[in-house]
Amino acid sequence: MGSAKKPFNAIQECLNEMGLSYNVDEKEQKASMTYTGENGEWEIKVVVFEEDGEIMAVSIMPELVPYDRRRIVSEFIGRMNFRFATGGFDIDYDDGEVRYKAGLSIPSTGLTPELIRPLITSGIMNADEHFFTSFKDVLSGEKTPAQAAEDE
Repeated sequence: MGSAKKPFNAIQECLNEMGLSYNVDEKEQKASMTYTGENGEWEIKVVVFEEDGEIMAVSIMPELVPYDRRRIVSEFIGRMNFRFATGGFDIDYDDGEVRYKAGLSIPSTGLTPELIRPLITSGIMNADEHFFTSFKDVLSGEKTPAQAAEDE
């Protein structure tokens, strides 16, 4: 395992090791990028909240959920999140944005790329495998939340 670094430096090292191109906002302690998976394209942000001693990786889905579909999508989110050990999807009821978030308390020994990588990869995997398949089925009304969750 690598040696501990300043949190934002560890994020950048992790992203570099993963071969990802990203933009840096030093002031906000944030790295952001557009990621293209097998099933779609979306935005990923990795943010340090130093005062709170936390880091969070967020995958922001590209499609806003229309107002009349938010409750049904929320049910699907709840059914899917029940299965996840860490991280989960959420929805902003005001604008319909869906995100996958995974976070970590920064250990007293500091962060390493090895600690950060699972936060990023869980967002990539869950967004690509779940949002761009089952979420689309629920959004379009092709499947109920129960049917879509059962298919996962």
